[in-house]
Amino acid sequence: MARDLSLAMVSALTANVIYPALLVDCSFADNNLHLWNGNGNIAWNSNTYVGVGDLGSIGAMEETTALEAKGVALTLSGLDSDLLGESINEVEAYHDCNIYLCLFDGPCGNIVETPFLSFSGYMDAPEIRDDGKTSTITFQIENKLLEMNMPCSRRFTSDDNRIDLSTRLTKLGLSTSISDTAFEFVNSIQHSTVWWGTSPTSTND
Repeated sequence: MARDLSLAMVSALTANVIYPALLVDCSFADNNLHLWNGNGNIAWNSNTYVGVGDLGSIGAMEETTALEAKGVALTLSGLDSDLLGESINEVEAYHDCNIYLCLFDGPCGNIVETPFLSFSGYMDAPEIRDDGKTSTITFQIENKLLEMNMPCSRRFTSDDNRIDLSTRLTKLGLSTSISDTAFEFVNSIQHSTVWWGTSPTSTND
């Protein structure tokens, strides 16, 4: 996660009057939801953010000196039936949710350069309340540090190594036709007797 503020953001934050807002990107199964805590629509990064005003709230984003996975609660109320259905049926585990601190250059001005990524996590299953008049959805946005508590299901085998080999090669700017034989002999060495130094008339299985 990027933590550096641009010079323009620093200048706006140190001004006598600041005009902050929060932008939220939520990933659903078939599309993304873009919201902000003001009124009307604003555009940024080729996306249109729908203002939810007082109908939305974001819990405290905490950072501690200890290594803890602190999450954030995102609550939306007064929702229409389409969004309610989407929230129930299309939220999947480990879909991303990003929260940005946005600054404007005036009360009705333009966004100051690039908003700051304040929190990045995964959407958990929503808690939905419906009293017959309005619907309220609360998403728990889990910190990505939770991955540290999850067991790794990968193996040091040639088959496992090939699962994402082409993706890793592409990220490194290498040809996907390259063969990686790092784990090719893992299976065979499990049944081999390795002799260090001199061994009379010994053979490996």
